[in-house]
Amino acid sequence: MSGSVHYRSIRTACLGCAKPVHLVRMSDGTYEWQHDGIPTAEMMERHRERGIGRQPVCAGRALELIAEVEGKSDE
Repeated sequence: MSGSVHYRSIRTACLGCAKPVHLVRMSDGTYEWQHDGIPTAEMMERHRERGIGRQPVCAGRALELIAEVEGKSDE
């Protein structure tokens, strides 16, 4: 995916299918979850098609990780 930088690996997997989930910082400064290399929104659509409805990570955990990563980038 052009325009993105792999920023943070999470040692957790998707609750729906157990594939790796990564936090990615985009070129515009926003963050996006990548789900086994695929944007999470796209993967969740695939999960819905297969009847898997669980979210890969919670929003609260995302905010914690972003704060942690941003704090390290200031050092």
